[in-house]
Amino acid sequence: MSEQDHILWLRVRDDDRNAFGLLYRQSIGQLLRYGQGITKDKNVVEETAQQVYVQFWQERKKIEIRTSFQAYLLRSFRRQLLKNLQSRRQVVELPFSTPVQLTPSYEEQLMAKEHQKARETRLKTATQTLSPRQREAIFLKFYQQIPSAEIAEVMGLQIGAVYKLLSTGLKRLRESF
Repeated sequence: MSEQDHILWLRVRDDDRNAFGLLYRQSIGQLLRYGQGITKDKNVVEETAQQVYVQFWQERKKIEIRTSFQAYLLRSFRRQLLKNLQSRRQVVELPFSTPVQLTPSYEEQLMAKEHQKARETRLKTATQTLSPRQREAIFLKFYQQIPSAEIAEVMGLQIGAVYKLLSTGLKRLRESF
């Protein structure tokens, strides 16, 4: 944990609501994006995020954060979201899509969109060959840009298992292209 994060954490533990608000503003976007990668049900994602922050505030005196707020919040959020989805009997699936950001001529844009759709289709098909854990590890690593050690903490795995998930998942994706 960085020194700045450590100071912020100490302020939160000392009942500083402004520090908690700052922590919330810094992390809510990432939690919501991560949740929307697990389920398309926006209401469940938002509800779960609120549950996690309320629980975080209520339990702040007892919480021990070993690596970072980000890893702690993502791990707590993931656990609670999966629990909420399981209670609603919803399927968990990590979608993979890449946005298009082109501004050339209309014809070039149309061609680029067609190529992009073809790539997205191939990528989506390729990701279906991955296990759910491989998809989740790849999503966290490359879409959320979380270090492997924190992915291990979020997913409740050993670091070696995360490396294995990432390498076998990327190998499968490469073979598909």
